[in-house]
Amino acid sequence: MGNRSLVIFAAVVCLTAGWGILFAGWILGFGLFQIVSPWAVAALLVAGGFLTVVSHRSARTRGGLLFAILLTAVSLVSVRVAQRDSATLESSWWPGEARNLAGTLLAVGEEFARLEEISAATGRLAAQWFESGGFDKDGRSLRNRVEAFQALDSLAAAVSHGGGLTRGTEIGLQVFDAAGRRIVWAGWPQAMDRHDLGYINSGVELVYSREVTLYRILTRIIPVKDSKGRVALSLVVDLPLEVNYRVNNRFLKSAGLADKY
Repeated sequence: MGNRSLVIFAAVVCLTAGWGILFAGWILGFGLFQIVSPWAVAALLVAGGFLTVVSHRSARTRGGLLFAILLTAVSLVSVRVAQRDSATLESSWWPGEARNLAGTLLAVGEEFARLEEISAATGRLAAQWFESGGFDKDGRSLRNRVEAFQALDSLAAAVSHGGGLTRGTEIGLQVFDAAGRRIVWAGWPQAMDRHDLGYINSGVELVYSREVTLYRILTRIIPVKDSKGRVALSLVVDLPLEVNYRVNNRFLKSAGLADKY
């Protein structure tokens, strides 16, 4: 291979290397090539242009190669300008977005606290009714069970229609006896699996969230004790936090805690 061929071959190698780094690193995003400085690519293109000029090849060959080097240089400048603009936009966008996210998280926390207070207040009212002594805690009195159904139904309706819950949702109230049997319920109570029944038998007040068919709900378990301090009943308050209908249309709308913010 003659000297002129070696020179033009070296120019082509410089062009190919510079174009390859530009394409693989800054267009395809391969991390190994992204660490290469743009000045190195520029140096390769300058070297390739210089070698092309001094190669003494035909004007057509040199012109085509110089045109390819020029296009690669324009691409390099365009990519660098786009990256700088992107970094500028991100730096100006992020502080405002961070404030929005912080505000949303704070609002969700306040909304959750409000719903938790509704759950606690409802549970206290229901527990007071059962602790008043008018209910047969063995659950054998039909009259008392009817009264309990009426009391819980009235309380559930007041909460569900009070405007404090997510639109289209309803609170659920249910009462279990010492054997874990559900004896009274109202509203839209959700099924309790064996883990939940285990919590009921713990005899302590618990608050936790769980997922059911359509909802993520906040569940509060309140033990009701008899005169001897033994757990006679367990009151369960189910309060919807989020709704997931699996489909969304104008009739069924899923709703999360952060959707309104």
